[in-house]
Amino acid sequence: MKQRTEGQAIVVLGCKVDALGAPSPALSRRLRWGAAAYHCGLAEAVIVAGGRRWGEHTEAGVMSRALEAMGVPEERVFPEMLSMTTAENAVFVQELMLHEGFRKALVVTCSFHLPRALQCFRTVGVDVQGLAAPSPPLPWRAAARRRIHEASALWIDQSYLRKICADRAQGFHPFTGPRV
Repeated sequence: MKQRTEGQAIVVLGCKVDALGAPSPALSRRLRWGAAAYHCGLAEAVIVAGGRRWGEHTEAGVMSRALEAMGVPEERVFPEMLSMTTAENAVFVQELMLHEGFRKALVVTCSFHLPRALQCFRTVGVDVQGLAAPSPPLPWRAAARRRIHEASALWIDQSYLRKICADRAQGFHPFTGPRV
């Protein structure tokens, strides 16, 4: 068995799941890269982040099963099932990492999404690096729309995360209220 990087978790970000519970092509690429990173020893665990429901299936549930089918041991897969956005991925994964004792993250997502995801994780204080699951090329108009979407989503995410960080600094948990 390969020597694992202690204290580091691979974080695979969720994406669309079809009605039968199969990962979309984009999610399949992310999962393959996450499993490969685990098997190469880049981390001691994999966090699957995504609480969005697609019919009867959650992203994290589908991802957990897929990683187990790719040989990642069930006890090394940690589902984060609350987040609905990239910003929430960062918030909830950071809390899960603190709870489980992980100090660093290797975030796996699509190449076009990676810069925004890394910025979100850094904003909430996660020591993070990225691993881009390559996306197929797009026609120039679709690529331009994607860039515009990512830029505007980054602005929205950062506004949201700044508020959460300010609330935390005042002892207020963004989802459960004042810390007791």
